[in-house]
Amino acid sequence: MYFMNAQHRKSFNKIIEKFGKQKDKEHFSMYYILTCDEEIRKKAIPYITEAGIDMHTMLKEQNLSTEYQFLVTVAMSLFEGDKVNISNFCILSEKLYFVVREAMNVRRYGAIEYELNDYDDDEQTS
Repeated sequence: MYFMNAQHRKSFNKIIEKFGKQKDKEHFSMYYILTCDEEIRKKAIPYITEAGIDMHTMLKEQNLSTEYQFLVTVAMSLFEGDKVNISNFCILSEKLYFVVREAMNVRRYGAIEYELNDYDDDEQTS
């Protein structure tokens, strides 16, 4: 499973441990995106509770760049099944593009299929 760096993997696993009661592909793909880097983690984690996550409120209340707004929209789409405009994928940095691509794999196949803790950090950052 591709992680942007060791902190992404650590944050994803921590969220899964804390809120991963529903071990479904929809939650895992959303959590995967919302833990991908420090900027999105800081803005998203306060909106994650035992009851769920209010991404619509997060989009209204947080000052997100266009790239991160689209990233949150993709996370919402993977969770709720909403449509997204795929032409917006071109605004993503290469790293965030890979995050979205991996999140789509998680949504399709599930994270349980992956070994979440067995990747060398050097491989993830090179």
